[in-house]
Amino acid sequence: MDLYASVLEVARRHEGRAGITRLSYGAGLPVDRLHPVVDRLVGVGLLRLAPGDRPTYTITARGHEFLRTYWTLKGFLAGIDWLAAREEPR
Repeated sequence: MDLYASVLEVARRHEGRAGITRLSYGAGLPVDRLHPVVDRLVGVGLLRLAPGDRPTYTITARGHEFLRTYWTLKGFLAGIDWLAAREEPR
């Protein structure tokens, strides 16, 4: 999920001008390993491919919703981890 969120964040930051190379750098993956991830995000409707001479990717409304939910859940889980670390062993 972290990888999906990273790719979506890069697409969000670049507002429809994120080519596969830009997504690759942002996600920290080589282009050949990123293609299946991007294809899956397009397939489930989180990213949209804008065809052209140099295809670019745009985050969809559903992609924005995924990111909001992802970051909210990640924050809750961090809070739980923090509380667990403060508890004394029994």
